[in-house]
Amino acid sequence: FPMLEGLSRGDPLIDAIPEAVVSPCTRSTSSCSAVEIPQSPEPPWVHWDIVRRGQELWHQEIGRAFLALTAALLQGFTIARFAEVLHHAGYAQSPWTSCKRYSSTAFFISDWFRYPLDDPLSMARKGIYRVRCMHSYARRRSKSLFSEERGEGIALSQYD
Repeated sequence: FPMLEGLSRGDPLIDAIPEAVVSPCTRSTSSCSAVEIPQSPEPPWVHWDIVRRGQELWHQEIGRAFLALTAALLQGFTIARFAEVLHHAGYAQSPWTSCKRYSSTAFFISDWFRYPLDDPLSMARKGIYRVRCMHSYARRRSKSLFSEERGEGIALSQYD
């Protein structure tokens, strides 16, 4: 099925970086930022003025936006495929670890609404790359969970 092609596609740019850079266990808080890793090329179709306007609208409704995004995130955690990966990668080993992980997600989302996305050195872009690194780390730690041969894809694929 063409719709499922993404099940075996991770993030080639970030997945090629050494584990010491993407691991939350071995990196400093400044590691895996947009400065230290190769940047994805900006798509030619992006209109930064429209992106900034969208950020303004989301920021104006930050309470509602966070409530909706938190509900979607929590609902996603009930999906066995995600829950297995979170647990296996160490992001959900205890209530405190889970709380820190989910709080971190909320701060990243907040940064994406508040800081320029067109500046590779902004908090928003650095946050995007940190999240991509965390996903790459989880994908690496969870390789044994799914079988590509049986069509299950990889952990945290582009389809997920």
